[in-house]
Amino acid sequence: MAHSTAGVLTHATGTSSKSKAFTITTHVARVVLGLIFFVLGLNKFLQFIPMPPPEGLAGEFMFGLSKAPYMFPLIGLIEVVAGVLLLSGRVVPFALLLLFPINLNIFFFHLVLAPENMVMAVFIMAAHILLAVYYWQVYKPIFMVENAWKSKRS
Repeated sequence: MAHSTAGVLTHATGTSSKSKAFTITTHVARVVLGLIFFVLGLNKFLQFIPMPPPEGLAGEFMFGLSKAPYMFPLIGLIEVVAGVLLLSGRVVPFALLLLFPINLNIFFFHLVLAPENMVMAVFIMAAHILLAVYYWQVYKPIFMVENAWKSKRS
């Protein structure tokens, strides 16, 4: 089974069988997710939204991350780039791959260390999963183990 990158670049992901409501919902989720990550990523550099430092274990965790001086700028850069890609509608599956480790960490950070803001973390994770389902045809070859073995033997 050959796989083309055309679906990634042109939105030709076999979405013709998907309902119009699902397609509209995913487009709204893409724009909202793009705005969230673009704005919060920029905020890591420009600090235009005041964010009080977290307390307790959440604060200790954030303090630990800040000890690696590259960490927050790197996360911010990835968020800005992925946010722009999501907003533009270009290479959305790639943007989702870039954001997944960050998004997963946000989710578990709030689940374990700061549950008071869990609603936003759940919303972001749900939007991410919704978009991954929408673009499943692009990701599907990654999970085909037999194809991976065949390409190694060639």
